[in-house]
Amino acid sequence: MNFIKGVFKFYVYSNLHVSVAIWALVRLTGYFFYIDTTFSAFFVGCSTLLSYNLIRFVKLRKHTNRHVMAAWCKIHDIPLKVINGLAVIGLIYCMFYIPMRALFVVVPFAIITVLYMLPVFKIKNKSVSLRTLPGIKIFSIAVSWSGMVVVFPLVVNGFPINAQVKWFFLQQILFVLVLTLPFDIRDIDFDSKELKTIPQRLGLVKTKAFGILLLILVLGINYNFFIEGDFLSTLGMVCLLGTLLLFSKKEQSVYYSSFLVEAVPIFWCVLLGGMQFFLK
Repeated sequence: MNFIKGVFKFYVYSNLHVSVAIWALVRLTGYFFYIDTTFSAFFVGCSTLLSYNLIRFVKLRKHTNRHVMAAWCKIHDIPLKVINGLAVIGLIYCMFYIPMRALFVVVPFAIITVLYMLPVFKIKNKSVSLRTLPGIKIFSIAVSWSGMVVVFPLVVNGFPINAQVKWFFLQQILFVLVLTLPFDIRDIDFDSKELKTIPQRLGLVKTKAFGILLLILVLGINYNFFIEGDFLSTLGMVCLLGTLLLFSKKEQSVYYSSFLVEAVPIFWCVLLGGMQFFLK
């Protein structure tokens, strides 16, 4: 039992879970637009694993002795290096199957990730990153995630960026925004007041109402642009994520947001894939 708990903890703490979640979002784009996302999904999953672990490395360098994650990372140093090394190999392998034009699409979203991570801006002689700019954190995540899971795989397949794609891109931005709200609710007492996150500005009740409103917009977009089976899967996702958002609180269990909430894209992917299989 302890071994299973250790494996599960490593799966979540090593950012493998969030990488599988964003892999699932790319696969969703494939389902919605009937394109092959085998290599683009794997590429995005590997790049997410590397970038999130790099962000953690930068954060831990600043808080080595105060961050509880520092001790865990030190103990699991070799396994973490192994999975990051495998991710690099996976990226190189995928690049042989991805057109150069699509790799250029990655650049602006990679820049957003770097700007999110590194303090390259100067405000009042103080170095800041996108993460520390008031109100910017959640939107930079939503835009970079949505670009990688929507625009990138479509360009890989030479799919035209039409009105349906633009609406789907907006839909996924709204979805990712809601996906991050339980994390901001969890961290409301720990995030610097200068960040001015949505829960800090609106309070818990209004934040949850705001999230539900965004999910209704997600449903509206999906209903107007996709077929019945796609809408039903999105409805299931909205119900699940809405429920998790409503039950979010400051005193969460360790895995409430980092596992359950981040598993929503995986659930959505499985549900949509199953529906498309049975409705054929």
